[in-house]
Amino acid sequence: LIHNRRSIFYLSPIDWNSKLFQRPQHIMINTAKSGFLSIYCTPNFHDNVSGFDFINENLILSNICCSSYQDIKNSVIIFPSTSNYPSIEEIELLKNNGNIIVYDYIDELSPDISADVKFQIKRHREISPKNVDYVCAVSLKLYNEMLKRFPEDRVIYLPNGVEFNHFNVEKDIKNIPEVMKGLIDRPIIGYFGALASWIDYDLINYVAENRPEWNIVLIGLDYDGSMKNLKDLSNIIYLGVINYKELPKYAVWFDVAIIPFREGEIAKTTSPIKMYEYMALGKPVVFTKDLEECKLYKTPIMAESREDFVEKLELALSLSKDEDFVRKVKEEAKENDWSKRVEKLLKTLNLS
Repeated sequence: LIHNRRSIFYLSPIDWNSKLFQRPQHIMINTAKSGFLSIYCTPNFHDNVSGFDFINENLILSNICCSSYQDIKNSVIIFPSTSNYPSIEEIELLKNNGNIIVYDYIDELSPDISADVKFQIKRHREISPKNVDYVCAVSLKLYNEMLKRFPEDRVIYLPNGVEFNHFNVEKDIKNIPEVMKGLIDRPIIGYFGALASWIDYDLINYVAENRPEWNIVLIGLDYDGSMKNLKDLSNIIYLGVINYKELPKYAVWFDVAIIPFREGEIAKTTSPIKMYEYMALGKPVVFTKDLEECKLYKTPIMAESREDFVEKLELALSLSKDEDFVRKVKEEAKENDWSKRVEKLLKTLNLS
């Protein structure tokens, strides 16, 4: 595992073939597209990798990175705040081997996101310019936190983004998924992503009860069993987990897309990948008020209360038929493609 600085490792906490296709995969897809040898280090819960598997000529899946730290030299090492490896001692070993160390601060360190974060919190407190070269922060709140500990030129504001071409699809009635056929006769208010304790299920119930003429369609993993908080209403339709490759074929039939997060620190510090993906689909987006990152964009629509959420959904439904608005939504998504995020990262690391 001895490489030059054109090799990039991402020490991921999730499998490549995870049910949730997330930031680690997107970053590595785009470093590989930029010509770098990109090694995605999987925890291998379900990937079934033994050694190295080639995804393409520049992108490699490996399960042995964490047993070979001493052999990784003169490379770029990226590890996220949520991962349970490497330790501070291993980070220092990697740094002493001539590697550039990048800490990807991707989430508020909360037990609501990861069940046990004692290790991550302890490591986070020990992260410093002595053992880490750069910090990527997914939100402005996390960015400002790290500016107190690192020089400004070592902290990169790097929100999530979108594979624009993957989500920029048009409705095709000939290829509509079977399960969607019975839903499109009424307005569809849609959500995809993790269904977890940070979702405001009471808000979803309220919308469904107050607008029985709308279908509320939910797609995603019941992350922590919290979906039990949804009421058994005929217009709340759960489609389960849908593969990332197939997801646009379903979500393109949404009329409006929602990000109904509960108030609190998770909402304030998150950069919702789904927002960018919704926009690439050309969908008006309605979000709850604590999602600070969503407020930085022109087209998403904020709701102040549950009553206002319904009103904003009414507005969004009318905007969904406005071709000029839909065009602006897609243009905003295109400006936030993952390729541009990775271009900024590589430029900051002096690799482009």
